[in-house]
Amino acid sequence: MILRWLRDTTPDAVYTVYTALVEQARRPEFYTKTVVPDTIDGRFDMIVMHLVLFYRRMAVENVEARDFAQNVFDVFVKDMDRSLREMGVGDLSVPKKMKKIGESYFGRSEVYGGALDEADASALADAVNRNIFADGANEAAADQLASYMLRAEKALSDQSAEALMAGSVDWPELEV
Repeated sequence: MILRWLRDTTPDAVYTVYTALVEQARRPEFYTKTVVPDTIDGRFDMIVMHLVLFYRRMAVENVEARDFAQNVFDVFVKDMDRSLREMGVGDLSVPKKMKKIGESYFGRSEVYGGALDEADASALADAVNRNIFADGANEAAADQLASYMLRAEKALSDQSAEALMAGSVDWPELEV
């Protein structure tokens, strides 16, 4: 079971949702069929992508749902902090790296959110290409991920906030 260390400090449903989000982000087809780089950065980008989608879904709900989404985000922050420390980043460098992680999340959230608000697959693919495939632009893979993100946003909107807060998150399949 991944992220077992969070189980002691995280409410079950929040833990379940974050775990489902990370498991979805780690699905092999993202790294084989759309050739997302199977690196620390590539995996980070996939987690951020799914977290942005989940957070957007819950942001349109009541205070309880928004608080729940914030708790999921807080677990993400703790997970990133723990990961940095496990990779050997020194205590003095962790805050700088966490600031960069936060800036990356919020930057992607803004650019993905704008394209998702307009259901603009082309703008979304451009954003994905710049962020996920920054070292080697891959337009075909970016188009596939943009299509996935649009379908994921629809799939999440079709699920009730109550079901999501109970830990039931259904993600769409990646179509290639």
